Amino acid sequence: MDSGDILISEKFALRGHETAEMLGEIVALKAAPLLQQLLLDFTHYKQHARRQEGNAIYCAEVKKEDGRITWEKSALEIDAQIRAFTPWPLSFTSLGDRTLTILEASFPRAAVLAPDKEKIAYNEAAAVPGTVLGVSNNGILIKTGSGILEVTKLQWQTRKALDWKVFLNGERSFIGSTLGI
Repeated sequence: MDSGDILISEKFALRGHETAEMLGEIVALKAAPLLQQLLLDFTHYKQHARRQEGNAIYCAEVKKEDGRITWEKSALEIDAQIRAFTPWPLSFTSLGDRTLTILEASFPRAAVLAPDKEKIAYNEAAAVPGTVLGVSNNGILIKTGSGILEVTKLQWQTRKALDWKVFLNGERSFIGSTLGI
């Protein structure tokens, strides 16, 4: 936690699909020139420092178990979790006694799925959160507490990470299964 004054900063836009890993890389690339600029005229920046707004916040230590997906959450929340926990601890669920890591997903807007809901094999309204409903042109569709998550990259524990199409080739009974129970 850092509650000291701000000496130098830079704002930059986010696209909304960044992972923690991507943000770390972006910030590292942006921080080096800022640090150089700060050190070249430290006295000036020190005189124009500004206090941080609000109270300092504490963050608990992230544990592996924090990556477990709770399918009752909204698709938007689960998508954010997956991005926040990449590269560690990663977000995972279970199917029976097997652990499945969800490496990439998105929260598709309703318009994306509207034409014929692509290939939804199971009734979304009757499905419980965690039910694998079917596929779209872009991924595997999983029911959440609010909305549908579109999964594009998955990995069984101790196996290689796979694109959703390749994954389904080896898991023909995956659609219709319920994750997390």
